[in-house]
Amino acid sequence: MQRDRKLIIIQWTGGNDGLNTFVPIENDIYYKARPKLHLKKSQVLSLNDLYGFNPQLKFLHQLYQQGQLSIVNNVGYPNATRSHFHAMDIWQSGIVKNDKKLTGWLGRYLDKHQAYFPNKVGAIETSSILSTGLNGNETSGICIDNFSQMWSQLQNPLFSKILERLPIVNEHSSEGLQHIYQKIHEGINGIEYLHKMHHKSAKAIKPNKSELSQDLNFIAELIIAQAETQIFYVSFGSFDTHANQQKHHEKLLRKFNSSFKEFINRLKTHNAFKDVCILIFSEFGRRVQENGSLGTDHGQANNLYVVSDHLNQAGIYNELDHLSALQDGDIPFEIDFRQVYASILEDWLAVNSESILYQKFKKLDIFNSAKILT
Repeated sequence: MQRDRKLIIIQWTGGNDGLNTFVPIENDIYYKARPKLHLKKSQVLSLNDLYGFNPQLKFLHQLYQQGQLSIVNNVGYPNATRSHFHAMDIWQSGIVKNDKKLTGWLGRYLDKHQAYFPNKVGAIETSSILSTGLNGNETSGICIDNFSQMWSQLQNPLFSKILERLPIVNEHSSEGLQHIYQKIHEGINGIEYLHKMHHKSAKAIKPNKSELSQDLNFIAELIIAQAETQIFYVSFGSFDTHANQQKHHEKLLRKFNSSFKEFINRLKTHNAFKDVCILIFSEFGRRVQENGSLGTDHGQANNLYVVSDHLNQAGIYNELDHLSALQDGDIPFEIDFRQVYASILEDWLAVNSESILYQKFKKLDIFNSAKILT
């Protein structure tokens, strides 16, 4: 296990339209399937003769040029679902089956390595509700929607009284009540630890007003302060563009671009980018054919993005599907998303992936082990 390496997951919720994000500018099928929604070659940010980025993603384009971005195409899993909730459970659990007692792939990672996080803050999700991804059997991440507000509420004398009663509860109460009080105690201690680390970091940049920018700035402060927290989970969206897609999609990508640029530049300014791997994904892609409402409907396979200073194969990891043999109108998957997880677990976090994913998946050649060691 590599304790100093940070993993940041950014989920584009709602099913991002991968084809209008990473655009196949020389593919006639793309233009015929999207007579109104296609992006012209002259509009996109050129990556090579075949592909370009959506013009709103100038910073991802810059990272591509700097060799700090890997674009993995045709990612999915067998018998894919088009249900948002089921798809998110699958991606977050790393299990392709219907299991009502799901734990998350990152939650299971925390279970196995909880001893390395004495302050019980191995993972944080910037949300009011903890997702499946950070939910373990024994140890889970914590969710923080508004840290300043949470800290303010923690000053309520009620919490001091809870801590005072902990020894009494442990001695005289049922096992269930003891467990509840213990979790409250751990949570309070964790928040106090985060408050200390949060204020240790110099606020070099005032973030813009978007929620995403605020979330990423909070994460940057903890990373720069060298907090023990290793995993961060952020959701951004919604990308569910069934109607009038173009303006909404552009707005989302533009907002992501500006917030992400602030975040990465701040990490680089403090020499912290070298410790970070970022995975950007969406629970599924969109149909290749545009619909009658100037939008796109739920699809299956999609592209995802890995951002790091330690990439073995930066740029375009594999070619986008040619779109000539679609599966029910969707891009067929070539790479199982759990292969990406296995690569991150083994080559970035340096742990055994099979024990967390419950089976062995062939890793992708994403990371450069020689660069990681330097």
